[in-house]
Amino acid sequence: MKLLNWSLASCVFCWSFHASAAFAGGCATQDMVFRDGSFEVKVYRVVRNKIPDRAIIIIPPTGGTNLIDRSYARRLCYAGYDVYIVDRWSGDDETDIHLDLHQKLYTRALHAVTTALNHIPAKYVGVLGTSVGALFAEVVAGTVDRVDAVFTIVGGAPIPSVIVNSDQKAMAKLKQDRYELYHFKDDKEYLERLSAEFKLDPFDLERKFERKDLGMVIAQKDLTVPVADQLRQRDLWKPKKIISLPNNHFGAIIKTWLFHSRQIVRFFDESAASRGFKR
Repeated sequence: MKLLNWSLASCVFCWSFHASAAFAGGCATQDMVFRDGSFEVKVYRVVRNKIPDRAIIIIPPTGGTNLIDRSYARRLCYAGYDVYIVDRWSGDDETDIHLDLHQKLYTRALHAVTTALNHIPAKYVGVLGTSVGALFAEVVAGTVDRVDAVFTIVGGAPIPSVIVNSDQKAMAKLKQDRYELYHFKDDKEYLERLSAEFKLDPFDLERKFERKDLGMVIAQKDLTVPVADQLRQRDLWKPKKIISLPNNHFGAIIKTWLFHSRQIVRFFDESAASRGFKR
């Protein structure tokens, strides 16, 4: 997990359709750009010729769209979903060491998802997020009414606690730099100061997630998104679907993809069916 930067006044989109990239089962890809004024969101879409009433937004981990996200998108498309990977957006690469950085990044991530939603015609919408994408998805779960279901892979909360305690290289370097700038006496003070600056934590938001179907993957040996914070997210959400794996952060991401993709699709299928949207 690195430092990621993540209503429609005037909205325009453009895309290039790659016919040669068509997949079996009638799915093909589109590279798209959604705009809300000067704010731009790059989206990788996997869609059938007939657009279904069910859609999934995928929020990737560090580095943007990858092989695993594309694999989830294809599988979900085969299952009858219109899939949008929210790849990059305006300001997602901002980096500085000040404590208000995360509020700006998560606000932009939320703006990216809501901008994409303004272009999605489907009546049922689910969100799938991995690692930092899972943290962004938690904010969506607590703020966006239109989203019906959220599934996170190795997310955690409170988000300031994840930032303070993560062993991820960029977070550890950021922590060191902030100690030098702010002269924190210990992690408790760092966490208190960071929490005061961050207004989008799932524990502090409206409990809109209670009206959604929720699922999550927990990595029992995770130090990147500390397992203690994953368990706090579980206790807050009380999700209907939990997959608990005896792995570290990266291992759980890979193992989920290799062995539990069908369970994720089934989670969204059951959620959609319960709301009247079957295959």
